[in-house]
Amino acid sequence: MKTVKALLCLLAAGLLMNLFGCSPKYKIIVSDKNEWDGIKSSYMEGERVIIYYQVIATDSNLNIVVDGESVPFTFESDKGFRVEFNMPGHDVEVRGVWHADPNGA
Repeated sequence: MKTVKALLCLLAAGLLMNLFGCSPKYKIIVSDKNEWDGIKSSYMEGERVIIYYQVIATDSNLNIVVDGESVPFTFESDKGFRVEFNMPGHDVEVRGVWHADPNGA
């Protein structure tokens, strides 16, 4: 019986922490905040992140890198390159990496 009460207390405490924002929150780290739009001050683990990279370059190919891994993105003419991912349980670094286009197009 004591074990059941203890488990219920832990479950209730966890729910209350989530309700009142006591869950751990994580940040997006970028080298230049002026290149990005839509970054919030913090995110909860599993939260859907939608941010925009606003740098345009010609004769180049773009990779968006989240925690060292390239991620897919789309382009919206009014906002820039749209990047979406689920926030992991830690801070993440996000970068836009341009590579010269060997075809020059």
